[in-house]
Amino acid sequence: MYCTKKRNIKWQLDLADSPLVSQLKGHNKTLNDLSRQVFQDLNSGRLSNIHVRGGGDKKDVIYDGKPTTKSTLKDIYRPIFERNGWAPKIEAFKTDSLEHVLNRYQGYIKRNKAFSELITFKPKDIHYKGPFVKDDGSSLCFTTPAGSFTHSVGYNTNSGTLVNKVHLKKMKFGGNLNIQQGSFIAAVEIPYESAYEPESWIGMDINKRDEFWLVIGSTVHAKPDHIATLEDAISEVQVEINKPKGQRHKKEGHYDSSQRRGLRKRWKKLHKKHKKAIKNFLDPILEEIERNRSGLVIDGVTTGAQNGSFGQDKIIDYLITQCEDRRIPFYVPPTSYTSQRCAKCGHVEKDNRKNADEFKCQQCGHEAQPDLNAVQNYQFIGETLHSKGHAFGYYGTPRSRDPRVIRVSDIKSIFNID
Repeated sequence: MYCTKKRNIKWQLDLADSPLVSQLKGHNKTLNDLSRQVFQDLNSGRLSNIHVRGGGDKKDVIYDGKPTTKSTLKDIYRPIFERNGWAPKIEAFKTDSLEHVLNRYQGYIKRNKAFSELITFKPKDIHYKGPFVKDDGSSLCFTTPAGSFTHSVGYNTNSGTLVNKVHLKKMKFGGNLNIQQGSFIAAVEIPYESAYEPESWIGMDINKRDEFWLVIGSTVHAKPDHIATLEDAISEVQVEINKPKGQRHKKEGHYDSSQRRGLRKRWKKLHKKHKKAIKNFLDPILEEIERNRSGLVIDGVTTGAQNGSFGQDKIIDYLITQCEDRRIPFYVPPTSYTSQRCAKCGHVEKDNRKNADEFKCQQCGHEAQPDLNAVQNYQFIGETLHSKGHAFGYYGTPRSRDPRVIRVSDIKSIFNID
């Protein structure tokens, strides 16, 4: 199977005196009108249970006590679009805009367990989720409230990342328009081949415990002190950011907007330092994997807010990007059963691992350090997938429809679980 990696195309636009800007201001006004209506309906109880998902027949919200799709909710809110002068034949773009508003409320409620604040939108960028933009060779044509592809904007054809345009599979696409920077960015899949056939496979396990933070092959890496210090600082700032405004630490009386901006600025700066520290830690490991002509099986662990972050997000993202750019063969399987399977006899049982520090197979009696046992299971997954000709790379979570995605059913087949 073929390998691809996702990279960006960036168009540098000439927005000076473009009528597109005024149209996008109208679009932004509609987003704020929709936000006020959503906020009102949430407070009145007419709207609840926002869970916006990708298309199909899945219900996205509860409205007037009934499961409702975002498309139906768009029809309910149709007067808002009409008041703002939207053209009649751009229904998908209307739904896309409403979904953007619902996503913001869904995220806000998830973080704060409430919807105490009206969410406002600023006219600085527009996210086109659907295929509402097209390239005619020297300009981009944008869908706006006036209609489909009604506004063309010229762009700088010498921009470096435009080299990726050759990989566009469709004439129409989505992406992010940044009005302040005068740019439009879209993702594209670029085919590539691995630099070599792996002579061996190395498993990798990421853990919350500092002493077993990163286990690669037979080597256990404790979390470096400077990375742990950065994560503690990030957590402290995040706690302040997540507090309702009235509960945030403040020098006197009221926590104003400039202080909140200061918190977010510090948060971003700390994350930047954290990302660089992880890069510096991982680069020598990747170089050794290349020298040994090995393949890497990356732990696909995810964690919720209740567990906090232990660097796993940046580790996984950086390893995926570097493996793609260095063309190192790699897989990112789900973690299912890797902590329960005995790497010696293959027996899978929950009781094999009773706690974080002990692994003892209930069938053969094999005892091992749990993380090293898991790494051996990842290695076995890599060897098996490779022997079956599975495409190297990462193609999304198990919810993705891409046939190259490694699913839980694949792990069950590899581990012979009925």
